[in-house]
Amino acid sequence: MKGWERFVGAALVMTMGLFFASPASADEYYRKGFEFYKAKRFKEAAQELEKSVQAGNADYGVLYLLGTCYGKAKNWAKAIAPLKRATNLDPGKKDAHFMLGYAFTKKSPPDYFKAAEAFSSGLKVAPNDYQLSFYTGYSYFRARKYARAIRPLEKALKLRPGDINTLYPLGASYVKNDNCAKGIPTLEQALTKKPQDAGIVALLLHCNSQAGNYSETLRFAKLALEINPSDTGAMNSMGKAYLEMKKWDEALAAYQRLAKTDPKNGFAFYYQGQIHSFKGGNSKKAGMVDAAIASFSKAVDAYQKAIKLQPRKCRWIY
Repeated sequence: MKGWERFVGAALVMTMGLFFASPASADEYYRKGFEFYKAKRFKEAAQELEKSVQAGNADYGVLYLLGTCYGKAKNWAKAIAPLKRATNLDPGKKDAHFMLGYAFTKKSPPDYFKAAEAFSSGLKVAPNDYQLSFYTGYSYFRARKYARAIRPLEKALKLRPGDINTLYPLGASYVKNDNCAKGIPTLEQALTKKPQDAGIVALLLHCNSQAGNYSETLRFAKLALEINPSDTGAMNSMGKAYLEMKKWDEALAAYQRLAKTDPKNGFAFYYQGQIHSFKGGNSKKAGMVDAAIASFSKAVDAYQKAIKLQPRKCRWIY
């Protein structure tokens, strides 16, 4: 992980001063653990450091190093307890808060809310730290606490403008918090960096559809279908946009494609029925009786298919 060595290194310097403040047995365990750590034998290091802690050497630096060794040994669940103790002993040091939050994101299953709380505690100590700002916001985002995610992600973006890692969760948090006005430009910026990202395109499609920006809806629906030709949500959004623009043939083609891709989608047939009804009405007004009858007949067929597929949702059609 980027920045890992920076967070670990600060604690190691502090920890070296602990050798002569502890009982001899604790010192010996610590020395062995530190040697294992330098040799990148993290499992053995953690075992010796645990013995040192049990022998009374439970200062901040030792606990931080113990948690770090468990993390580097991929035993994130066991890293949490010593890192918690380290943050309690010295809440003014950001590194243990960061590592504790990171441990919560890496354990199985991850606990993103607890991670966010740990990162947030570190952010109070170092309010201008990009990593703590980003991970606080991102963890709240993953915990679906979108309103809480926004401020730290905004801070992260201010500290590192244009950062793609921040742009997407920030834009998505705006959208999830019903603020498409901020979500759209943020996600547009993200899209310039990842033009084929289906998640970004889907959110932009949703926002523009909700806002009634039909030309933009069509743009993102077409892009979504370039990325994934089987994207039924994009087909539906495209059909609705064409309907609102009264482009009946284009709307019909979109819903026919949806019905072909998802034959059990009753609304694909319902909207085809609507389109045939509109076309029949227009033909009737123009005095084109045969064309009107043909369109109304197609509408009835489409509505019947819709009712058969989704009777509870489509029974009100007639």
